[in-house]
Amino acid sequence: MGKRPAYQWYPGDWKKDPAVGALTPEARSFWREAIDVLFESETRYSFTATLQGWSSLTRLPVPWIENFISENKVLSVCDVTLSHGFVTILSRRMEREAKERDNARDRKRKERSRANVHSESQKSHDAPSSSSSSSSSKKEDSSELSVPDAPLFDSDSIPYSLAEYLRNLILENDPKAKVPDLDSKRFQNWCLDIDRLIRIDKREPELIAAIIHWCQNHHGEKFSWSSNILSAGTLRKQFPKLYLQAKEAGVSLWFERGD
Repeated sequence: MGKRPAYQWYPGDWKKDPAVGALTPEARSFWREAIDVLFESETRYSFTATLQGWSSLTRLPVPWIENFISENKVLSVCDVTLSHGFVTILSRRMEREAKERDNARDRKRKERSRANVHSESQKSHDAPSSSSSSSSSKKEDSSELSVPDAPLFDSDSIPYSLAEYLRNLILENDPKAKVPDLDSKRFQNWCLDIDRLIRIDKREPELIAAIIHWCQNHHGEKFSWSSNILSAGTLRKQFPKLYLQAKEAGVSLWFERGD
């Protein structure tokens, strides 16, 4: 399985997090660059290098990195470990999300394995006897081949990533919101709705991500999209309205492709 080509970025979290906001501009610049380094690492959430190594990776001077390490002792933006001249930086959020994806993937593999075993057992039980006619056997084979597999979106797919982004923002607004588990059939239905939004409705993934972020941060006095868009199906249904209102609100949609 290939690496995820991109990761979810939460502009609202970046701006609202008081710890990040309290960093000096130099330290904050390093942390922003360090996040990209962590994503490209083998674990996708931690990396170890010398100060000079971090400087080369982020293209920032060593004093800026030293400032970040010093400020992080108080602000605890991430986990930093110093050992024998090496600096290990770990993003707690990226670690949590990576482990959630791994757990969901493992559970899905186990489900597939159990389903395959059950399928093979059923085929053996239902196998035609030697006295069955050849025409009947061919008909059964044809019938089996015509049955499509249920849609399954891997955690590295764009629909999965966007559905997960929507789910995470809903939970940030309401930790008790009834959202599906990542390894559930209901979440796969969310992915399917996002997939249809991309394939059938011809909406760009970047645009969908921007609209998700906008609607989940829309908290009006009389009407709030954040309390009304609580599933991928509703997102797709209301997308034309969301798109128009976002543009009227002055949301920058510079990444839209021209026809």
